[in-house]
Amino acid sequence: MELLDLRYVVVFKEFFKDKELLSSFISTITGKELKVESLQYTKEKSIEDGISITFDILAIDKYGYKINVEMEKSSTSSIKKKTQLYWASTFTRGFEKKSKFNDLKETICINILDENVFKDDVICREYVIYDVENKNRLDDSLSIYFVELQKGENSQGESLKDLWIKLLANSNKVDDMPEEVPIIKKAVSKLYQISQIEEVQLKVIEEALEESKRLDWKDDIIEQAKREIEEKIKLAKSLLDILDNETIANKTGLYIDIIKLLRM
Repeated sequence: MELLDLRYVVVFKEFFKDKELLSSFISTITGKELKVESLQYTKEKSIEDGISITFDILAIDKYGYKINVEMEKSSTSSIKKKTQLYWASTFTRGFEKKSKFNDLKETICINILDENVFKDDVICREYVIYDVENKNRLDDSLSIYFVELQKGENSQGESLKDLWIKLLANSNKVDDMPEEVPIIKKAVSKLYQISQIEEVQLKVIEEALEESKRLDWKDDIIEQAKREIEEKIKLAKSLLDILDNETIANKTGLYIDIIKLLRM
């Protein structure tokens, strides 16, 4: 069967709802033993001019550390500014009038880049604040990571970090993933599971439509999902003038957001 691409945010979010998988990925990238206790996907923080920030994943570990993980399909040099804004928003989340500065917890931002931004061969890099004179870190409050998938997709490395990066870069090609690594075996199983969820398939289509300027409909990543729902979409279109969105969704099995999209 065709597997969905983890670089699509909707697939990425569904996949990492599994806290064990997310904990393993974060710990592997950062080299720190972190265990995710809670997840927040759609929380937004308003900025004064009305702009809001929506996180792909905001995870809280057992010690209260905050980890923001972003999948960036369209990576540009502006990602460096964006991640600093996201880090600041994550770092101050929950800080109120009665809070003390020592209540601010370590904050980690991990940016997974589908397109290369840095002009070297480094696949995974970490940025921190440190004293330029003696290289001492200010403290552990800030850590920003960049993972460039294109550089790691053909890696021959066998470390857990190499395997995670290859899986994210080539999630529709998992035959060479080693079954003897339990967490990777579970990750592949999870990917097969979510690739059969029609709601996720439909959301992939919607996400693809939103980036239509960059989309090639012949791409095998979504072609299978497109074929499977083609007839349902045709039926839904024939009902738009006579039924409401919820009824059409119930009759066709399509996700209601897709019905709304068809009315545009």
